[in-house]
Amino acid sequence: IGGARSAINQYASLGVSEAESVALQDVKKTLDYYEAALLLTGSMINEGAAPQQIDQAVSVNDSSALRGLAALKSEVSAHHTHGDRTIGKSRIAATLRADIGYGGMIHAFKNYVLRQDDVLAISVREKLTSARAQIEAYRALGATRAEDLALEDIADTMNAYEKALTRAEELTRENKTPEEIDEQVKVRDDSALRGLGVLDREIAAQAEKTALEVSRTLDAVVALLSVTTWGTIFLIMGLVGGMMWIMQKLVIHPIRSMTDLMTRIADDDLHLDVEGTDRPNELGEMARAVAVFKENAIRRDKAEREITHLTLTDALTGVANRRRFEVRVQEAIQLCDRLKTQATLFAIDLDGFKQINDTFGHHAGDEVLKTVADRMLHVTREVDMVARLGGDEFAIILVGLDGPKDAIVPAQRLIEDIEKPILVDGTKMRISASIGIRNFPVEGDSVDLIQRQADDALYSVKKSGRGSFAFYGEDQDKDAIENTAPSAIAG
Repeated sequence: IGGARSAINQYASLGVSEAESVALQDVKKTLDYYEAALLLTGSMINEGAAPQQIDQAVSVNDSSALRGLAALKSEVSAHHTHGDRTIGKSRIAATLRADIGYGGMIHAFKNYVLRQDDVLAISVREKLTSARAQIEAYRALGATRAEDLALEDIADTMNAYEKALTRAEELTRENKTPEEIDEQVKVRDDSALRGLGVLDREIAAQAEKTALEVSRTLDAVVALLSVTTWGTIFLIMGLVGGMMWIMQKLVIHPIRSMTDLMTRIADDDLHLDVEGTDRPNELGEMARAVAVFKENAIRRDKAEREITHLTLTDALTGVANRRRFEVRVQEAIQLCDRLKTQATLFAIDLDGFKQINDTFGHHAGDEVLKTVADRMLHVTREVDMVARLGGDEFAIILVGLDGPKDAIVPAQRLIEDIEKPILVDGTKMRISASIGIRNFPVEGDSVDLIQRQADDALYSVKKSGRGSFAFYGEDQDKDAIENTAPSAIAG
């Protein structure tokens, strides 16, 4: 949603017609609806609602956004026509993305699995037909070997979705639930996404090649002009000098600059300016095409970084999620083996959190979790990692320790900080934490083993009174452990 709003602002900053302004407003309104629906979806998921119940409650009508996108495409086509084959391929690739993605085949397929509406199945087949037509149109412009392979990957994915749709219709007739249908008709999109990425790179490479050919031709013309008779040179020396200066400044230099720009953009150097976009000629068209390619590359890079961040971060607290936690434990094992140091895993469970949720509601529980996560970050170092594994379960990885005793002070500070009152909507709440500690690595350690044994130490704390910490197995140093006050809630 954030990336889409950024794209709308960038589009508007280029100067828009009345029709484009209305179209952008339609798209923006649909984004607002989706943002509100996203919040409601998260709440219903936490309450254990079924997918169909959630879909009925948060269904968003996309028609205005799709009309807006169609209007934008029409406006761009009306004002930016060009016979260049590279530009034609770029537009076909953009249309192919639209047929596959938002408002396209995959969008309709997911909705059919969820809602089992025959109209959506018809839409899937229409988008498949359109996407295949775009593939053939692309090939008609002359495809390289890499482009052919990319188009085959995209076509194979289209075929897989067509088979999956047929299977989904059979399961629908058998009155299967959306969950049962989804389990049997999953399709991996990786090859198609890679194929679209290859098309982008090939289009950029072909644009660069075209620019180089033009540059060589102009160089040959300049060289030919210098091979004249001495008499002609004396007669037209001033004219030739002026023409060469003009061609060098206004043609050859701009083309070489754009060639260098395209090379740098292809190498992911996106912090550069594209000049010459205001020229009312073919060089201006080429510069505008390079500018569009740069903006697309920036948006793709930003989207990839945002997706990577979202997949590794807990949405509520902003700390690492379980997936990033497991990767970090494995990295810590390897680092400790290499540097001959120790690391420690804290398995943390909040005592009394369920009572807060039951008494004050999920909003209060969420605020408590966010405050606890902030306190954990405050206690730990930048080299350590705080992760939320789910519910009120947290974990902390501390690296660069000399031994088990180095973990005692952080554990005590963590328990003391978490026990401090938390103010939510004017109400003071108290909570405590139980911590199971496992030092690693030892011979035969794995991520699952380390986490399981830290949990064992945690359970021993909860059985013995909570609000304290304990080491696992031989790491346990009972003389060094001091019990903290039990958890409590105060209004």
